[in-house]
Amino acid sequence: MHAISSYRGNKPRNTHKQTNPQTGAITIHCAAKLIAQCNKVKYLGVHFPGNTGLTDITDSVRKFYRKFNNIMAFLSKHPNEMSALHLIKTYCLPSLLYGCEDWHLNDSNLHKISVAWNNCFRSVFSCCRRDSIKPLQYFCRTLPMSYLIHQRKMLFGEQTLLFG
Repeated sequence: MHAISSYRGNKPRNTHKQTNPQTGAITIHCAAKLIAQCNKVKYLGVHFPGNTGLTDITDSVRKFYRKFNNIMAFLSKHPNEMSALHLIKTYCLPSLLYGCEDWHLNDSNLHKISVAWNNCFRSVFSCCRRDSIKPLQYFCRTLPMSYLIHQRKMLFGEQTLLFG
């Protein structure tokens, strides 16, 4: 719509916009053809739902679990917690945190990512669901997920200032 409305500052002929009063959906017609609208935009592997300003992290969490399950299936014959954790940090964590420097998360999305990271520790170390993961993360020299996201954002901002 931006390209259409920026044409000489005027609205092109034969273009009209209608709003459905029941659903609030907007339909735009140009020359009697419907211009398709989408609810979600994918840019550089990060999904942005329309009209919210937040980031959709479901694909990132799905990729994380997929890679994590592959590692655990491979290591099921020879379980070694520290080697599994090293593989998870180097193979799964980057797919979960890809693009996190530009994420705008609400509390529920941050909670979903933290749950995925904590479930990973619970599975590797065979912990009960009600046990705290913080001591395991401390002794494995790993930060909680909220700290990892904030750390990456700060490092990205620092690099932008230095080299931008």
